Amino acid sequence: MEQSSDRSIELMTELLSAIGKRSINNYLRFSLERELEEIATAYRERRDLLKKIETTLPKQQPGQPTLGRYHKDLQQHRKDTARRLVRRKRFGPVYDYVMLTGTLFFYLQANPRRK
Repeated sequence: MEQSSDRSIELMTELLSAIGKRSINNYLRFSLERELEEIATAYRERRDLLKKIETTLPKQQPGQPTLGRYHKDLQQHRKDTARRLVRRKRFGPVYDYVMLTGTLFFYLQANPRRK
C-alpha cells in the first residue's frame, strides 16, 4: 500500500510541475488535490454509466452500417457534391446556351409564321 501512495505522490508532484505549480503551499496543494479527486470520481462514474449503457444496447446486426462507415460515406458524398459544384460552375455558360437554343428552337417550331 505504501508503494501506491508513494507513486501517487510522485505522480502528483509531476502533474503540479507540469502545470507550473510545483512550489505551491500545502493549503493550495490540498485544495487542488481535492478538486482533482472530484474530477477523477466524476470521470469514473460517467465511464461506468457508459459501460452499463453499452451493455444494455442491442448488438449490431451484420450488414448494418457502422458509425465509421457512415462517416466515410458522408465524406465521399461531400467530395462528390463539391466536384459536381465545380463542374456546374465550369459548364454553366454552356448549359445556359443549350437551354436558350432549345427554347428558341421550340418557340420557332411552335410559331412557324415567325420565321
